Amino acid sequence: MLDARPAPNWPGMELINCIELPILIIDRDLTVTSFNTAAARLLSLSDGDHGKRLHSIQKPAGTLQIEELCEHVIATGSSHRMEVADGKGSRFSVDVGCHKADQNINGAVLTFTNVTAFRESIERAIEEREFTKVVLNTIGDGLVIVDSDLKIQAANQAFYSLFQTSRQESQGTHLYHLGSGDWNIPRLQALLGDNSSIEENSRSLECDLEFSGVGRRTLSLNARQLMRGTHTSQTTLITIQDITERKRAIEALSESEEELRILHRVGSTLASELDLKKLVQAITDAGRELSQAEFGAFFYNDIDQAGEKYLLYTLSGVPETAFSHFPMPRNTAVFGPTFRGEGTVRVADIFRDPRYGKNPPHHGIPAGHLPVRSYLAVPVISRSGEVIGGLFFGHSQVGVFTERAERLIEGIAKQAAIAMDNASLFDAMRNQRARAEESEEHLRLAQQVGTIGTFEWNVQTNVNRWTPTLEAIYGLRPGEFEGTLEAWQELLHPEDRDATIRQVEIAIQIDTPVQAEFRIIWPDGSVHWILGRWQAFRDQMGQPVRMTGVNIDITSRKEAEQVQNRLAAIVESSDDAIVGKDLRGIVTTWNPAAERMFGYSAKEMIGRSITAVIPPELHDDERKILETIGRGERIERQETVRVTRNGERLDVSLTISPVRDEAGRVIGAASIARDITQEKKTERALRMTERLASVGRMAATVAHEINNPLEAVTNLVYLAKSSAIREDVQKYLNSIDEELERIAHLTRQTLGFYRESKAPSVVRIGPMLDSLVSFFGARARKRGIEILSEIRRDPEIYAVAGEIRQVITNLVSNSIDAVGSQGLIRIRIDATRLHSNGSSAVRITVADSGPGIPFSLRSKLFEPFFTTKTDVGTGLGLWVCTNIVNRHHGSIRVKSNTTPGKSWTVFCVVLPSGLESANTPLKP
Repeated sequence: MLDARPAPNWPGMELINCIELPILIIDRDLTVTSFNTAAARLLSLSDGDHGKRLHSIQKPAGTLQIEELCEHVIATGSSHRMEVADGKGSRFSVDVGCHKADQNINGAVLTFTNVTAFRESIERAIEEREFTKVVLNTIGDGLVIVDSDLKIQAANQAFYSLFQTSRQESQGTHLYHLGSGDWNIPRLQALLGDNSSIEENSRSLECDLEFSGVGRRTLSLNARQLMRGTHTSQTTLITIQDITERKRAIEALSESEEELRILHRVGSTLASELDLKKLVQAITDAGRELSQAEFGAFFYNDIDQAGEKYLLYTLSGVPETAFSHFPMPRNTAVFGPTFRGEGTVRVADIFRDPRYGKNPPHHGIPAGHLPVRSYLAVPVISRSGEVIGGLFFGHSQVGVFTERAERLIEGIAKQAAIAMDNASLFDAMRNQRARAEESEEHLRLAQQVGTIGTFEWNVQTNVNRWTPTLEAIYGLRPGEFEGTLEAWQELLHPEDRDATIRQVEIAIQIDTPVQAEFRIIWPDGSVHWILGRWQAFRDQMGQPVRMTGVNIDITSRKEAEQVQNRLAAIVESSDDAIVGKDLRGIVTTWNPAAERMFGYSAKEMIGRSITAVIPPELHDDERKILETIGRGERIERQETVRVTRNGERLDVSLTISPVRDEAGRVIGAASIARDITQEKKTERALRMTERLASVGRMAATVAHEINNPLEAVTNLVYLAKSSAIREDVQKYLNSIDEELERIAHLTRQTLGFYRESKAPSVVRIGPMLDSLVSFFGARARKRGIEILSEIRRDPEIYAVAGEIRQVITNLVSNSIDAVGSQGLIRIRIDATRLHSNGSSAVRITVADSGPGIPFSLRSKLFEPFFTTKTDVGTGLGLWVCTNIVNRHHGSIRVKSNTTPGKSWTVFCVVLPSGLESANTPLKP
């Protein structure tokens, strides 16, 4: 047994004093036999404490049972460890082992290891992990990490929502087994199959996939190998961005532009062309383009005595020889409704229509006829109600013609009727010109304005004679017009009546024609637009005796103008920069979004080269873009860089479409630029977050895997030194001790690298709230959730901005998860007073319309690892928030109501503000 009171120069003292860990040695009677300098500092020991009983020595709090533990170790020869706190913020790991000599247990060795830094790193790692999870789960794009076997290692909430799965179901599942199997596509296999071929560790693709519950979506996928240190791991991060709505918006805009171009072309033809053949051909061509039919035709309703004779007048999309070998259509169950004017016939698959194949001798489409599966037919009916004929369109595939196409063709049919009426009337008036000199004036006016109907008003007798065509323009039957000026005035739209009558009065006072556009109301209540032109004629005394004039129905033109105005409004109000340019790259149009994005006004850019906003190193790319557009090709979602007026570089996504003239020649390009700078920043932030998380995991691993065996090795060196006699062995052991100190130093450096210094400063929550609402916007809109923020008063507080942001982020994220869909979240910032001392404070309130929190669960909300989320919850979010709020001397409370139809939950955070908060240090 060791001497109970060894002399201070006991040989073992030099050895244990070289060890930084506090070491205390006791004999079998629990009497202190020796201790090193580190133990003396920790336990406030002096030489006079040698020989004292262990229970009389001052020890860290929590070691009350140490005597019993030492007795157990000495009796059984085992080793034990316990962790205690000293009551001053430090934590120690106490290892109790046997002290043996010649295989006899002479006592016990107590080693005290300060594990405060280790525990703090663990807590910091948990906090950072929770913050990272909150950030990743609030991102609207799907994120998933797969290993070298393409098995899922981790994913965010957006990914689980997209694939209608959960973390438990997908963890370890092969990526290709997700969804309905459509996910296993060759392009994705090529993207992920050979990581060594990934250029700069990253590649991307765009694909269309069908998902259960959400339907067919267009996704932009990016794959990037994850880097750890200087080596490329076998894990890959895949980002999945749902660009369905963006693609649809671009396609809709392009489709609207094309439709407007076609309608403009048809309108121009109607306004300038009176040749019936050319007019109908233009309408047939336009109808085929608008409906996306493979071919179209117009048939005159020229019925013979048998009631089955129809005349092919125009054909579009195929040569006339395609119909030359086939008889004209007859009054069959399919064709009859169109020629009788009963309405539009639109069939997705004519073979499945019950009217098909009912008539001999062919019982359907004759052999050799153009293949038709999709069928669309619209009657062309004149203003008088006569069925002039029909527009017929076909396609070899099923389901081609949409409701939109049907509405457009019906509008084209109305234009066709107007064009034919105009042309017929023009021919009739031209033939009458030789019979009546007075009719020459009518014809001259008709040629100037595209006459549809004429009138003559006797100023002295107030007799107003109208042609039947003019009566039809006003929705009246032949002879129904009462024939007076007052009767005409009653047909005018009340809002246009006074101005139009004033133009008639002006025409009586002057000798030149007067023109006006005005609205009329038909007997059925519908509103139509009229272009009127009239002129008064005088007798030899200079008194007005009569007024003649013409009216044209310009309703279709007005509707086309409205479509054009709506398109212009879309362009003007778009958040994307929409720019028009010619094939030389000279800007022709520049919308307000382009002004905001690039800093140049439309006046500055129109007529200037587009290279003004293109970096010099990308000018050659613009040349290639113009060459591609010149070939009539479209450029889809090209990501590149543009430069603003002040030199700032923007990441943009470009979609460029060719612009054609009426002859179909490419004359320029329409470019849609979307600023994706913030998206790029978010992507870089995600990569940085992953790197920080990796560093955190590395630091925790180093602390766990190195510190623990380091302690054991240190103990072994200590024991070896106490037993070594030879000088060379002592020298070697001293060298080992020095190397162990180096390892400990490296470990501390690694842990110090991971710790983040967060110094408090004076901040306001208002600006922070604006960015958070924007951050959660996409996630909320996807679920139909409305987020309303209100800043009543925003006093300054002394706080760590990142921690306060983390609290608000966690509360808003929890509210979004609780609401689910079609709900409301309100966030309010206001000044208040602390209940404790009445000093100024700021109140942060987050309220949602979710189902509420049961009373039995509210007391557990702020406990660690308690959660009601089955898929992504860890139960640490509110616990971390509570620690942050307490550290800032604040408070957090929750109220909730679970009544169905009236449920809600409100979280309220109160933090000190003003000078008081700046003078109060944060809690450790």
